[in-house]
Amino acid sequence: MLSNFLRKQQYNYVRNTFAKSAEGIVKKQLQEIRKAGTWKAERIINTQQSASIGVEGTQNKVLNFCANNYLGLSNSPDLMEAAKDVIDSHGLGLSSVRFICGTQDIHKKLESMIAQFHRMDDTILYSSCFTANGGLFEGFVDPVKSKVAILSDSLNHASIIDGIRLNKKARRMRYNHIDMQDLENKLIEAQDQDIRIITTDGVFSMDGDVAPLKKICDLADRYDSIVMVDESHATGFFGKTGRGASEFCNVLDRVDLINSTLGKALGGSSGGFTTGKQCYIDMLRQRSRPYLFSNTLAPAVVGASIKVFDILLKSTELRDKLERNTLYFRDKMTKAGFDILAGEHPIIPIMLYEGRLANEFADEMLKRGIYVIGFSYPVVPKGEARIRVQISAGHSKQQLDKAIDAFIEVGISTTTITRLEPNGSKKYLRFLENSTNFYFPVSSSGDEATISLYSDTCLFDLYFTTGMDYPTESDDDKLKLSKTQKSNACLSTISLEKKETKNNAQIGQLLYVTSKTDNTTNRLAIKVTVQQTTNIEKTTASLVISVILLAICCLITMIIIVFLSRKGNTDRKR
Repeated sequence: MLSNFLRKQQYNYVRNTFAKSAEGIVKKQLQEIRKAGTWKAERIINTQQSASIGVEGTQNKVLNFCANNYLGLSNSPDLMEAAKDVIDSHGLGLSSVRFICGTQDIHKKLESMIAQFHRMDDTILYSSCFTANGGLFEGFVDPVKSKVAILSDSLNHASIIDGIRLNKKARRMRYNHIDMQDLENKLIEAQDQDIRIITTDGVFSMDGDVAPLKKICDLADRYDSIVMVDESHATGFFGKTGRGASEFCNVLDRVDLINSTLGKALGGSSGGFTTGKQCYIDMLRQRSRPYLFSNTLAPAVVGASIKVFDILLKSTELRDKLERNTLYFRDKMTKAGFDILAGEHPIIPIMLYEGRLANEFADEMLKRGIYVIGFSYPVVPKGEARIRVQISAGHSKQQLDKAIDAFIEVGISTTTITRLEPNGSKKYLRFLENSTNFYFPVSSSGDEATISLYSDTCLFDLYFTTGMDYPTESDDDKLKLSKTQKSNACLSTISLEKKETKNNAQIGQLLYVTSKTDNTTNRLAIKVTVQQTTNIEKTTASLVISVILLAICCLITMIIIVFLSRKGNTDRKR
């Protein structure tokens, strides 16, 4: 009895000691996350997901520009009605996996509609796209009977990375982000494998850049490989008819497998799928562990998703509106002076580069009724912090304008509007009404001043303008401004390195140095002042004369020193 009691006490002591040790370690790591500024706080929404939402801590509703609600369907009355109808007819859930007693007629109908939409043979449903990616690579083929190589883009989504890790017997190879030469090198290395699978995001979620799927498919044909594309940030809205990056790149009939989600553009609830050739889907039904060991997709989600694909198969109206909203927002933000990554996707990264600035910027935007999130390391690489804006078909033009105005207001107050540096690089600082960027020697004559602009290595086309309106190009190299000619005047263009340009402007006039590159316009305000009334030629002549006079003085001084030195030696000899 005593020995049993002692053993129990010893066991409890060891267990409690370990628990306290583990708890301490976890708490310490949590403190480190907070200290690093990477703690992920969750804002509480108390309304339906929409273009306009209620957030705890704010008195009024705010405009949501950070949801994956691309088509604005998250609170669609038609979808909610469809979900309610299916609950009435098919119940709340199945309490089973698919192959036992978890497959209803609506599941087969949805799988057929998805295959029809993506022009594939068949579809298999999962509880999420994360699960679909987790069930694809291990269940696709028997690794004991076949050697498999999986080639993955280095910036693929975490779900793809985790899914690949589950296939421990496959040869796992990463190629540099959208680097086709590196992919080809990896394919050559993998020629000793029976099966080669190239997997990539169709659209990468942080930058909104599109995978070069045509080149990927060309390499797949050349090296006998299978192509799998994750279309989570493309299904329903990207491409001419919303069929994703595969359609956008004109390779819809060349992709073997497509994984995507029902939880973003297609209503925003949950669910994912793999669609592809019949033999591949049949194999997944037999071997994919998340499919075999997870409950079937809830009837309400299935019913709403059927309604979504019914809409998508009949019309591109929502997709077309989203495209218009995206182009409008990109154009206005670019003209306002923000650095945004080029592209056509409704994911629009506003590059701020500094993590703390991105977070502060997002907080200031919320105060102005705009809900956006700052992304920084480790979510994105160091030095590439940004605010990721996501446009929706649910946004009105007035809502877009409100967001743009707020960005400009915060951009000016938080030092994020672009200015030019002498070497042509960009810095994100507030507008400066001085000439710290370039050298502006000024000479005056009457009511006019001449500005000479120097830039050691200027990579931009530069304009002088007399107002906030954007400049128009002029054929005149030198345009003289009179007192009445003040607005919308282009004084000069600098497009070559180390080029000097002289122009006339009124003294005291507020001008703007404006850069234009790739249709991007940025401004830097300067004021015309006359601190030195001599012009360049007189300054140069004065400098030459000064140097000559200085040389003469030095020569005379040396002669006097030599004379005095010789006189001193003569006196000592005496």
